[in-house]
Amino acid sequence: MNKRLTLLGVSLLIIAPVTVLFGSQTTITALTIWGFVFGFTSYVANPHLTILISEFAGKQYAATANGTSNFFFQMASMIGPWILGWSLDLTGNFSVVWWLMAAGPVLGALLLIPVNAANVAD
Repeated sequence: MNKRLTLLGVSLLIIAPVTVLFGSQTTITALTIWGFVFGFTSYVANPHLTILISEFAGKQYAATANGTSNFFFQMASMIGPWILGWSLDLTGNFSVVWWLMAAGPVLGALLLIPVNAANVAD
């Protein structure tokens, strides 16, 4: 198994509960601590994802593959607030927003399962 692929999957699975825990804090001290943990864990995955995309696509298509990946991340940043705001309006419960945000990394980890580690260099 590719170590980078494993690290990416594990970090995505750690981000999900940390997202919910961060959103449930009520004191400034706890918010500061969980904010640091949330920031750290959420950025651990990004460089590994970029490298995996480049390795999987190969030298000829690495830039196109990463550009496409960045396009989808930017679209999520544009669509996310609309969907999360809609869920807040619909439910009247702000904690639902954090659960929906936590679903993204879980979905990402699930989508890593079919990735063939043999096609990605160690």
